[in-house]
Amino acid sequence: MKEPDAIFAMVGTGIRHAFMSNKVITFTLTKFADVDASSNEVLYKNVIGFGIQGAFIYASVYMDANPTQTSKKAMMVSTNGGKTWNEAQLPTLDGDRFYSVLDMSEHLIFMHVDNPGDTGSGTLYTSAQAGVVYSESLLHHLYPNFNSVTDFYKVESMRGVYLASQINEDKSIHTMITYNRGANWQPIIPPQGDCKDHSKACQLQIHNIFSISKGVRAKPPISTANAPGLVLVHAHAADALQTTLPNIYITTDGGYNWRKTLDGPHYYQITDSGGLLVAVSTKQSMPKHIKFSTDEGNCWHDYKYTDEDIVFTGLLTEPGGRSMTVSIWGYSNDQQRQWVVYVINFADVITKKCTDTDYEIWKPHSEMRRHEKEGVEGCLLGLKQSFKKLKADSWCQNGYEHDVEKTEMSCRCTREDYECDYSFYRPPSTDDCVREPGFTGKEVDVCLRGHEEVIITEGYRKIPGDVCTGGVTFIGKKINMTAMCSVGSKMLVMEMEAPVQKADHSVVFGAIITVVVILIAAVSGYFLYKMYLLQKHKVVYRYSMLNQTEGDDYANELENALTQQTLYEDSDDEALPHGSAMQKGSANRTTTRTKSKVKSFHDDSDDDMLE
Repeated sequence: MKEPDAIFAMVGTGIRHAFMSNKVITFTLTKFADVDASSNEVLYKNVIGFGIQGAFIYASVYMDANPTQTSKKAMMVSTNGGKTWNEAQLPTLDGDRFYSVLDMSEHLIFMHVDNPGDTGSGTLYTSAQAGVVYSESLLHHLYPNFNSVTDFYKVESMRGVYLASQINEDKSIHTMITYNRGANWQPIIPPQGDCKDHSKACQLQIHNIFSISKGVRAKPPISTANAPGLVLVHAHAADALQTTLPNIYITTDGGYNWRKTLDGPHYYQITDSGGLLVAVSTKQSMPKHIKFSTDEGNCWHDYKYTDEDIVFTGLLTEPGGRSMTVSIWGYSNDQQRQWVVYVINFADVITKKCTDTDYEIWKPHSEMRRHEKEGVEGCLLGLKQSFKKLKADSWCQNGYEHDVEKTEMSCRCTREDYECDYSFYRPPSTDDCVREPGFTGKEVDVCLRGHEEVIITEGYRKIPGDVCTGGVTFIGKKINMTAMCSVGSKMLVMEMEAPVQKADHSVVFGAIITVVVILIAAVSGYFLYKMYLLQKHKVVYRYSMLNQTEGDDYANELENALTQQTLYEDSDDEALPHGSAMQKGSANRTTTRTKSKVKSFHDDSDDDMLE
């Protein structure tokens, strides 16, 4: 864990080579113990970029001491403040592939890795607890190279819930949701009666950064940790994402059930810890009215805040959604174009302070497992929670100092608390983890990456951050990687519960020689194959923190194909401001299957590998 008062920074180390063809700029990642930088500690050299969130620090680095543009790059991960580092292991993290770390806040890392050929999509991976070994979470995750934008979104008001966009082979784009940190993804069921074309599949399609970058009049989803279960989005019900003007949808249970709350696109904000919602329509460039709701969007009130013609530019509230004060920004519609700010304090309208009778108990994720045996409903990652939540019909204010009261209890372990282990996956329409077909040679790859030990289970591993106790357990088998990686001196040893049988020494010696020869041949072939690929492809990496301005022609095929879809045919040329811009280095990407429900898996083999 990083110290709360520590400062992490990249210190420039200059250009390594003078020739333009080989120019490389590197940095040194340094931790300063205090603000005045009187003491510092070098954590890593030849760094391209880094990020910090939760217990994780990651750094994109050159592996060579004196790197050039053709030098190998890797992502290194630390969970102890930079004292020790391990290289992230993804089967696809090689060659000319962009990768981007999207989130590290819930005991694991979400990472996007591009498909080969700059397709504008890739695979979303989730890490094991130490952030080193990764497993597939979501295929066909949309992340266009030509815009470097992503629809990956963490729902702040609901533990374990994320949104993403997926692109199918026909170039249609769909919204997917996970309620369990990427272990499973599925489409969103729309409100009853919102689907107009019953001849096609119909789900709720949510607009985000990608749609906005293409001129769709929308705002990104919004949620806050102090308003449990509440999410506001721009969306529509259809078989795929479209450019028709979206409506405002709301969920109060973290994404399980949705309802339309306002017609047409609006600016919106969550205030008073979810007790007050505000919105301004985008139909006019100079609006004079603001809408507000105190009952989770069931009923909206209208307030005229000005008689002047002011060009509207934004609706803001204090970060965290606690304040009851909102500000409306704009400028005068004359030659002077002076900035104008209207500040509205809704505490003057809603004066009553909430009391205990204004709250009710709400249990999140109760929908997830309500058809299973009694006692597991509402259990997510081994924990069952309940919150004191404001009743929808209460006319009162939570107040700025309001903190959500919650209770927690541990659950017994079930199959839902386990994910597929490294080299295993869940085929569609099944919960069973099976060995990936053709999965060979990864153990040798582990050796080459410097790891000495790994635990391989019977295909299952507890999900990172899962705190369940008792119940179902899976017992695995241990492979001693120290023996396997020491080519020429030791053989692969698998620890079994059965006693070891005595054997003829000459047979054993012959077996050892045979294994050594095979391992040497395998390792030699591996290196020769890598050298062949390097010579053939002239490998070049694109890393997330670089913000490079390369002259490559990114994903023309995807750009042209998507432009032909209804997604970009919006006749309304007035687009909203993009809001908080997402940069390529820390942004997100997403993908989807054509199945109605995507089965996927996590991996949690880090702590076992690095014991």
